[in-house]
Amino acid sequence: MSAFKPSRYVMKNLLRIHRSSGMHWVGNGFPVRPVFDYNGLGRELSPFLLLDYAAPHPFAPGNEKRGVGAHPHKGFETVTVAYQGELEHRDSSGGGGKIGAGDVQWMTAGNGIVHEEFHSRDFTRAGDGITVEAKTGGSLLVMDGEPIDEPVVGQGPFVMNSRTEIQQAFEDYRLGRMGELG
Repeated sequence: MSAFKPSRYVMKNLLRIHRSSGMHWVGNGFPVRPVFDYNGLGRELSPFLLLDYAAPHPFAPGNEKRGVGAHPHKGFETVTVAYQGELEHRDSSGGGGKIGAGDVQWMTAGNGIVHEEFHSRDFTRAGDGITVEAKTGGSLLVMDGEPIDEPVVGQGPFVMNSRTEIQQAFEDYRLGRMGELG
């Protein structure tokens, strides 16, 4: 019989249970429910600035591209995790590709980048529907990281350190300094 060793375990207090806000569409392919964003709870969860969840959604089969066209980001890293389906990405740095269930895509938008994301052609054509079966009644997401420890100002697709930098990011995008998709 082994002895319980409390020094190996650290007890933490639950600070809050946070519920996401309502769903909205990003482009025509992503019904998104924000879990937290850089103007709200994201300020307390540094280095994580925002988390959107695109829940399973029934899409009728078709040939029309579904997703979000060219748009800019600057000042942060984006991470996309695919739980099901397929997503095609391309960006102005020349990056791109397709991710499927269980894959992760990481994009650095530090100095500014333009990208687009669409459901893959095969997924768009995905049959009569999708069946999702849960083995339990809930999910748990655990995240960990080092705090950014610097000012965070977010507006639209940009996260910077000041309003001036936000305005510069919009200007950089307007003038084409973040590149373009060819």
